[in-house]
Amino acid sequence: MIKQIAFLLLVFLILGAGANAAPGTIVNNVNNTWQNTDANLQFNCSGTIGCKNFYYSLNDVNGQKGWGTDGNIGIVLNYDYNHEIFYWSDDILDSNEVEKLLYLAIDKTVPITSEDYNAGWNKLGFDQNVKFTCFDANSRCKEIVYKLNGSNQPIYSVPIVIRSEGNNSIAYKSIDNAGNAEDENTLHVLIDGTAPTVSNTLPLTDTNKARPGVSFDVNDSGSGVADGNLFVDGNLVNPTSSALFGTGYHKSWDFNYDLANGTTISVRLRTADSVGNNSGDVNWSFTVDLEAPTSISINGPSITNDSTPTLTLGASDGVSGMSGGKVILSCNGSSWSAPIDYTTSYSSFNITSGNGCDAADGNKTVYARFRDRAGNWNSTLATDSGTKLSRSYGGLSSCAGLPC
Repeated sequence: MIKQIAFLLLVFLILGAGANAAPGTIVNNVNNTWQNTDANLQFNCSGTIGCKNFYYSLNDVNGQKGWGTDGNIGIVLNYDYNHEIFYWSDDILDSNEVEKLLYLAIDKTVPITSEDYNAGWNKLGFDQNVKFTCFDANSRCKEIVYKLNGSNQPIYSVPIVIRSEGNNSIAYKSIDNAGNAEDENTLHVLIDGTAPTVSNTLPLTDTNKARPGVSFDVNDSGSGVADGNLFVDGNLVNPTSSALFGTGYHKSWDFNYDLANGTTISVRLRTADSVGNNSGDVNWSFTVDLEAPTSISINGPSITNDSTPTLTLGASDGVSGMSGGKVILSCNGSSWSAPIDYTTSYSSFNITSGNGCDAADGNKTVYARFRDRAGNWNSTLATDSGTKLSRSYGGLSSCAGLPC
């Protein structure tokens, strides 16, 4: 009886003192801005006569948990969303607190940047615009940062204008409001203002072939060689072969008929790269020379004490000429010196050593072969047998009664 009265008195005091005050729920670990990590919310309840149940609605899905004895309830949010949470508690007398609301925004997904530009080669003189667009479904995009040719630039705001020739690189990435940053991407704006170059045009001057081959190298290190027109004696022809090397091509075209001796051929070439830069006309010509030099001669002094006497040389060629021609020399007509540039006077051939020459004094024979500029060597040898080497008596201009 005494215990029952005491219990009723306790309830009366509690009700009287607290006027049946509802419990209160507080929450910790709430970030009021977008975050890019999981959220671990901790709810705590306090009440005059103790908390009983915790009620919540997470994104319109209702839930309920008993408070138990530790007075702490955790909810983990681990997926992207702007979460809406209603929550409240009641006590052991079923008094409910006023419903509360909180928002917690999670975004763990990186933004995506799209680009709009011409990815191919472009011709110099035309502005190339690069436009970036950022997409982020949750916290939305904050900024796009980029580097131009390795140099940091202001935060992207308007399309980037590229005008410089070459391979212009732009490294870029987007960052959202939760701090997520995508991996850096790189694009290249390619601008070419330089025409292809033509080199190694052959035959350069003259040829000793009746059916010569016309060839040339064309190179373009930018947008690449696209096309070209080759004219031989005013006629448009197509190269019969093309071999790739590096960023260029070696092209050739062959005559399919014999050309007459003395025929001069003109060649004109114009080539362009992929964006339209053209080389302009590249012109060269050559003459067909099928005949060896004529009027060949070699003469040395009648008597000498010099092992490298001055030799007088002569040859003529009516087509390609002897300028740029060659001469070889020998003492026996089979062992020849290295070719030397054609000259009418030569004093470096040793008539006592090498090239079939012997060291003895006496009459010396020297042979010569001549080549014109086109490359024709005469088959007939020019011969000098009138040089006497006399070193015993000083190489007098005449024997003067002495043994020669």
